[in-house]
Amino acid sequence: MVHRDIKPENVLLQDGRALVADFGIALAVNTVAGSRMTETGMSLGTPHYMSPEQAMGERVLDGRTDIYALGCVLYEMLTGEPPFTGPTAHAIVGTVMTERAAPPSSRRDTVPPWLDQVVRTALEKLAADRYPTAARLIDALEKGPAASSTAWPRVERGRILTTVITAGVAAVAGGVAVRLISRPPVSPPTFAALLPPPGRQFAVGNFFGALSPDGRRFAFVSTSSTGDRQLWLQDLGESHADSMPRTAGAAAPFWAPDGRSVAYVARGKLWRLDLDGSPPRALCEAPLAIGGAWGRHGDLVVTFAREIRLGRADSGECATRPGDSLPQGVSWTPTFFPGGCRFLLTSNASTTGLVGTVARSGLRAAFPGVGMARLIVPNVMVYSPSQTNHLLAQRIDLDRLVLLGQPLTIDTRLRNGFAFMTFTASTRAVLYLRPPLGGPRRSRCPGFRLTAT
Repeated sequence: MVHRDIKPENVLLQDGRALVADFGIALAVNTVAGSRMTETGMSLGTPHYMSPEQAMGERVLDGRTDIYALGCVLYEMLTGEPPFTGPTAHAIVGTVMTERAAPPSSRRDTVPPWLDQVVRTALEKLAADRYPTAARLIDALEKGPAASSTAWPRVERGRILTTVITAGVAAVAGGVAVRLISRPPVSPPTFAALLPPPGRQFAVGNFFGALSPDGRRFAFVSTSSTGDRQLWLQDLGESHADSMPRTAGAAAPFWAPDGRSVAYVARGKLWRLDLDGSPPRALCEAPLAIGGAWGRHGDLVVTFAREIRLGRADSGECATRPGDSLPQGVSWTPTFFPGGCRFLLTSNASTTGLVGTVARSGLRAAFPGVGMARLIVPNVMVYSPSQTNHLLAQRIDLDRLVLLGQPLTIDTRLRNGFAFMTFTASTRAVLYLRPPLGGPRRSRCPGFRLTAT
């Protein structure tokens, strides 16, 4: 029997002996509801002590999920708190899926290295890397300093990039996590989990989604097992996403500045979807469009392989201007500067960005070395230098269009594939893609990470 809810409250102590209590969840799953309780992805347990596969809602769990929970209890016994904390259950689950626990010795100097190793092995993200049985864990604890040479063998992943798949290290799911950072820090990290819709996967490349301007909602494209694409909307404070009707074939979504509408490309046209329940309406022809941006005055910039087109979100007009041709072989992604009159075009395949204005044609080079980039509050650029996996944030001079000071490193493991944008940003947050956990054998689907600045 798998207990599924090992935690301090369920371990009773009497006369020097420990008794595991409260098998309610285990009994419910095994005898009352059977697989029905987990077949929809329901996560049963206590978030602080929940294994990644349990948080994922896996239907089949074995004793190694209890090994993980016991590792959390051991960690708390040594340091005074569980390895992962957060303000809400959703936030804690996100941390479980996206972060490795700091060694107990980093919080308590008196914890010896061998005990560090035992606890960390019990807390491995993949069940296969943990102790296979409780007896092996007990054996490692009893052997003390010799445990480091006899512990259950771990998969060495020093040269393999790990995934950040919130609420699922399984190869069939992707997710996002939210972390608050500032300089200097004003609060501990907090996280929120996001799963793809049941039976679907997050799309990538130029189908990648976009955060709303306030950073609270995520408009994204998901694909079915047959490759059908659909636009979805996820409130980051909720646990599920809503499909947007009549958006089959959607790609490259981007938000209106007021957060009340989403534009996207589908079936050779640019569409506008107002989130008041009205059906989407076509704005203009946009065959093979790559991406778009919506300015604060209602202007639209849509990029293609060799050109850009400017349009209006109200009238639907969309036209190509002379002098706005783009270099061949580069997929450009647009974003508006805060004022809404100038826009920036960047690409992973180019070492320099291009700046244009709504009022007149012509593009000029700017921000050398930024690669892909997004603009956030109101004078900060988030970018990934060409040919790197780094994601950086840096202040910019809006008048001279140059970077200022030193960059802040957000992550060094960005999934920087193809020439498409693999991250998106709002005024307060950055959502980005990281390589999967466990190497090639478990790398069929990427994971998302959301970092709020």
